[in-house]
Parts: sequence; structure tokens; C-alpha cells
Amino acid sequence: MTTASLSGLLVPRLIEHASQASSSVLALRLREHGLTGAQWGVFRELKGAALTMTELADRTGSQSSNLTPVVQRMVRAGWLRRSRSPRDRRSVRVRLTKEGENERRAVAAHVRPTEDGLVRGLSEKEQRQLCRLLEKFTAGAMQFEAAG
Repeated sequence: MTTASLSGLLVPRLIEHASQASSSVLALRLREHGLTGAQWGVFRELKGAALTMTELADRTGSQSSNLTPVVQRMVRAGWLRRSRSPRDRRSVRVRLTKEGENERRAVAAHVRPTEDGLVRGLSEKEQRQLCRLLEKFTAGAMQFEAAG
């Protein structure tokens, strides 16, 4: 197989399949808690921090406009609190409430074995290598996108 066929066909397809497989398995566990993947992403990123909606969108890989209804549902559930940033009144900051932190911990305890199971076929060294390669792939994709 040539390098061109690897880069142009196989690698992106395998990354997509791996993403779909892991998302499907994780979605099953999250549904047991009545959560979506987007809500879990918010819980993960807000652990111990308050973030602006822009920061939260960047960290979860979402558009702010797509994240707004997710955050609104989590506010209604009592898991999040929104407030205006003291430095920029136009900016909204989001943080976990005590109830939200309790929910995040409960879900994390349930989801963690699933996340660990997704990589059980890889040694610790292979997991670190995969992380480095995926970070490099993502950075390259972002540079490609930025170049237009």
C-alpha cells in the first residue's frame, strides 16, 4: 500500500470508525444516566473550573451556538450555574453546582470502566503513542482547515 493511499483513504477512515465505535459504547453508558455525549463533555471540562462559553466550546470541540441548548438543559437540571464574567459583562461563565459535581462524580464512576475498556487491548506504551499520534493528526487537520 502506498503512502498516498494510507493518508488519503485508510487513516482518516480508521480514525472515523474508531471515533464512532467509542462514541456508541460511551453513549450506551451515558443513556443509563439520562445524559448525552455533549452533556458528558461539559461535565468533563468543567471539573474544578469555571469556563466561558467560548472556552467550553473550544474544549469540547463544539460550536457555541450548539452548546447553548445543552448548557440550558443542564442549568434547568440544577447541574450548572451561569454568571456574567466580571472582566467582560458580555461573556457568560459556566460552573458546576454542588448537585452538578455530585452527578459528574456518579457518572464518572460508571463511565470510567467503559473508557478504560476501550483501550484494554493496548499496552500503556501503545496508549501513550496513540495519544501522541492523534494529537499530531488533530494539529495537522486544524492547520489544514486554517489554511483554507
